[in-house]
Amino acid sequence: MGGVEAAPAQTEAIAALVGSTRQRELSVKDSFRSLDLSSLGFEPLFDAEWVALSALPRGVHPSDYRWTRVTSKAGLIAWEQSWAGEEVNAAAISEPRVFKSRLLVDPDVVFVSIQGDDGTAGGGILNRGAEVVGLSNLFGRTIDMVYRRLAAIAGEIFPPSALVGYERGHELEAAHQAGFKSVGPLTIWTLRAKVP
Repeated sequence: MGGVEAAPAQTEAIAALVGSTRQRELSVKDSFRSLDLSSLGFEPLFDAEWVALSALPRGVHPSDYRWTRVTSKAGLIAWEQSWAGEEVNAAAISEPRVFKSRLLVDPDVVFVSIQGDDGTAGGGILNRGAEVVGLSNLFGRTIDMVYRRLAAIAGEIFPPSALVGYERGHELEAAHQAGFKSVGPLTIWTLRAKVP
């Protein structure tokens, strides 16, 4: 159940969560842009559009580029640093800030690094579920090409699957250039942490 018909129950569940003792910021992905959480103290963080692709993009073939699946903790740290735009130090021993190494053993989650002639050219995450593959956390010099390449890679790893993700701004334009179509709106809401 989703959309407008589910909004009252979802808002009630979110209100119960907000009413509990918490010390962290909360975020809610309103997948159908059908909730109004302002009465609970939430503020819209941003609006975006769901994008989808049901067929492999033209003009991109797996042999046109080099890519690797991230499989080690050091590789994940280097991937995350590239994603965050930091100088890569694959020898770092600390746990990644956002992405935990336990994700590497999940067969439905694949961290992809795309190599260019001068190092990492981009990457993203493929996440299989509910008969689709989600694309997220894309990064790279040319995002539309990263979209095309990740779509081709997804076709190799999880065939046959529709691809979905969400974007806004320049990244939304890049997704459209790569052949993805907008299929609906969404809003990300945020609520600041309570100060003890």
